[in-house]
Amino acid sequence: MSNSDVNDLLTVPESASFLRLRPSTIRAWILRRRIPYLKLGGRVCLRRADLETLVERSLVPAVSTVRDGFKSAGTSPPAAAHESGTSVVRPVRGGAK
Repeated sequence: MSNSDVNDLLTVPESASFLRLRPSTIRAWILRRRIPYLKLGGRVCLRRADLETLVERSLVPAVSTVRDGFKSAGTSPPAAAHESGTSVVRPVRGGAK
């Protein structure tokens, strides 16, 4: 293991800070083997590259806006959804804060 590899090892608190999570979440993931880890002299460490991979795999891709498709068809979103037999879910505005 090179010096740069050792510098890319993070402790549980450092990993939690990197992912903006609580250390208890990282420990739970380790316990459930959700993320790979190393044990060095009784100390648990995680590789920064493994955490970056976790973030990349958790990315939910964006989709095109639904309204664009309705505009080209000349139908409003609720009417088009009704015709296709699907329901339209609208967000509740002004709810409890």
